[in-house]
Amino acid sequence: MENSIAKPSRPLRMIEMPRLELSCWHAWDDRQSIANSGFPGIYVIAVTTKDLHHLPVHWTDVSYIGMTQSSNGLVNRWRQFNKAIRESAYHSGGNSIREQLGTYESWTQKLFVAAMAVEIDWLERTPDDTLKLGWVSYLEYEAFAEFRRHSGSSRMRPPFNKR
Repeated sequence: MENSIAKPSRPLRMIEMPRLELSCWHAWDDRQSIANSGFPGIYVIAVTTKDLHHLPVHWTDVSYIGMTQSSNGLVNRWRQFNKAIRESAYHSGGNSIREQLGTYESWTQKLFVAAMAVEIDWLERTPDDTLKLGWVSYLEYEAFAEFRRHSGSSRMRPPFNKR
């Protein structure tokens, strides 16, 4: 009997993967100015007393790593996060932060976000667009690996990532 596992039409190693290139930090209230935030992608959050505005991301500043593959993009996921840091909502990272720090309005810390969007053509939805959604997952795992690489092997994930 022949192996029933489907083989990809082209080897995965032949698919060009994007480099993890996060934007600089943006103040939370300026998050929608991040390029292409209407697309899916990954994002990192910093909860800090530092002023990170427009600085490059250093992994030691990252408090949370998230992603979305939704057609509503990063903007919608940030809306969910924003609601979660103010009241209970459907965003585990935002809920985790609110549970530990209280509601956003009571914080003394500042909130920053950086992101990398992956452009998808939702109207055509070609096979390459489907692969691009896989890139989002890959990039999230790469972000976790970079975080671990820069923060020491004892820290598996940022403080507000539960899984």
